[in-house]
Amino acid sequence: MSSRKLDWNVKLLILFTAVLIATLLVQVFYIIPYIGDREMQNTKTQQEDVGYSIARELDIGLNRLVNSLKLIAERAEFRNMDIDNQTEVLFLYRNASSEIQSLFVMNETGWFVSGTSENMSIFYTKSYAYKDYFIASFELGEIHFNVPRSYINNTIISTSVSVPIESETGTRVGVLLGTIWLNDLIQNVANYPLEEDELAYLVDTEGTVVAHSEIDLFALEEGPLSLNYSTDYLVQQIMAGETNFTHQYDVNGTAFLGTGVILGSNNWGMIVVAPMSKIMAQTDALAMNLWLINMGLFGVALVVTVLIAKQITGELREAQEKLLRQERLATLGQLGAGIGHELRNPLGAIKNAAYFLQMVFEKPAPEVKETIDIIAKEVATSERIISSLLSYVRPKPATRRKVNINDVIVEALSASSLPERSRS
Repeated sequence: MSSRKLDWNVKLLILFTAVLIATLLVQVFYIIPYIGDREMQNTKTQQEDVGYSIARELDIGLNRLVNSLKLIAERAEFRNMDIDNQTEVLFLYRNASSEIQSLFVMNETGWFVSGTSENMSIFYTKSYAYKDYFIASFELGEIHFNVPRSYINNTIISTSVSVPIESETGTRVGVLLGTIWLNDLIQNVANYPLEEDELAYLVDTEGTVVAHSEIDLFALEEGPLSLNYSTDYLVQQIMAGETNFTHQYDVNGTAFLGTGVILGSNNWGMIVVAPMSKIMAQTDALAMNLWLINMGLFGVALVVTVLIAKQITGELREAQEKLLRQERLATLGQLGAGIGHELRNPLGAIKNAAYFLQMVFEKPAPEVKETIDIIAKEVATSERIISSLLSYVRPKPATRRKVNINDVIVEALSASSLPERSRS
């Protein structure tokens, strides 16, 4: 019986272990990855929204300044290259705008011819036709953003923007170069509301960090433009010209998810980054909770099932013992029936002998007569016992009848041998 009980427990443990493993496999390979993918997709969407929102604000500000330069370049003084009247117009526009630092005009050979500098003589020493901003605007007719620079003891960050100047006939006759402040745009990035542990930064086409949500660039010892992320994977995508993207990458053993958006105004890149540990924190917590719940349910179910198995085992044991008792009783009944039949023959002979003695002795002595009567009585008692035994092995419906209790007691006492009470 103990080996069967052990088999029950072992089989039960194997069954529940298999169910637990199957449940965990489903969770590990389907449920948790599905939830993780959802979290990744939600984070990607949120980062794209943030990146596009910041980029849109920056583009609005930069395009407004570019449009101001275009309006200046379309004035007659510049279309006709009226150098004598250009300086007054340039000062007028510079003084009217809090975002324009300085304005200059270059002719078709790359020489500066007018501007808002206090000392223009330093610009009249050579041609700047080799500069990228002149080549892009005059030769290619493009609007060009130069790399940002810092001024006034690293308290101001600005960039130069060049736009082509065209005559009435559409021929390019010069370049208008304006230097614009970027501090307000940088502050917009720094103050933009982000998720916890999320950061955003703006880089130019060379990987220089122009604005950062977590780092005060103006507090850097080497200056506000001293950070260069050109080796960063996401920045390399920006420098390669990828317009918008989301990638998972690794930095010094730490995994990140980052989204990059190219500004339409100057091809600078707005990047939003969050650590994977933060993104997957909810999924990891859910996985741990599922594990604990599964283990708890497994333990409870195992205990309940073991208790039920013990109860079933006990009931089976009782049923088996009952069956064994019934088998013993059946065997005992068969044995009793055989013995009863075998005893009836000698009892019949004894009864006939007693009857013969009664016939032979017409007037027997009292003690002889008493002995013969005892023999006849005991034979009758034995026959009743045998009949009762045979009735037991062949059960009959119980019947009730009235009897005299005194007769039952007298009969029971006559068949018993009671010791004499000692008298003191």
